[in-house]
Parts: sequence; structure tokens; C-alpha cells
Amino acid sequence: MCVTVSVSELYQLAKDMLNDGMDYVEVTFIEHDEDEEIPSSLNFEASKRTQSYMGIDYGFLEDISSTL
Repeated sequence: MCVTVSVSELYQLAKDMLNDGMDYVEVTFIEHDEDEEIPSSLNFEASKRTQSYMGIDYGFLEDISSTL
């Protein structure tokens, strides 16, 4: 499955994580669910090396491929 996201939005998320001192990010693919009206997207949860058990949710980026 391929997901297309905005480079500027992805950059801003990465910048926010770096500014907050995050070392790792877990990227989760969320599959499109037509019944629930949920678009395909990527969710980002970041953590610090010293607190890898405690992730911070940085939100999601929706797939924009249908709008291109």
C-alpha cells in the first residue's frame, strides 16, 4: 500500500519531533475504512531514547493521492 502525503506537513511534523528532543518515531499505517469514513493515513508517535516506553502522539497525515 502506498500513501502520498504533503512534504511540507511531513517536514513540520519531523521538525516538531526534533525540536522536542525525540529520538525515535513509530509510523503506523491506518487503512481506509469506507464505512467509518476514515481515509488512509499515517500516524506518528515519537519517543526519547531515555523514555522509549512513553510515546507522544504527533497526529496523522492523510493520504492525498485522491486529490492529485
